[in-house]
Amino acid sequence: MTVGESPHAERIGAVHEALAEVRRLLSEPTPSNVARSTQVLSTARTRLETVRQDLEACAWPDRGSQNTVLALRPELAAIAALLERAAQYHSDLLQTMVDASRSNKPPDSGEPATRLHLEV
Repeated sequence: MTVGESPHAERIGAVHEALAEVRRLLSEPTPSNVARSTQVLSTARTRLETVRQDLEACAWPDRGSQNTVLALRPELAAIAALLERAAQYHSDLLQTMVDASRSNKPPDSGEPATRLHLEV
């Protein structure tokens, strides 16, 4: 920490880095990236809440840090909503695949199917 720097700057910086990592991971929302994003976002949310509580407990809170925390909360919420949509997409895709596998059973006669019907 340098002179004039908030004691919370390091933790706030870690939250910024975590949010950047989640955005990067969600640019390619594979199931493993969604799972990793969930972990990283949870840690960032915990850190941000800890900083907020620390600032509220200070007799002379740093207004700059308070403003940064307030500014990060909507960003965190927006990224959480994006993560939720990515997770829902994969859940819906999996359910669609399961439903499709149940409805397209091969004929019992052993003859190859001559028509393929896809539902979207």
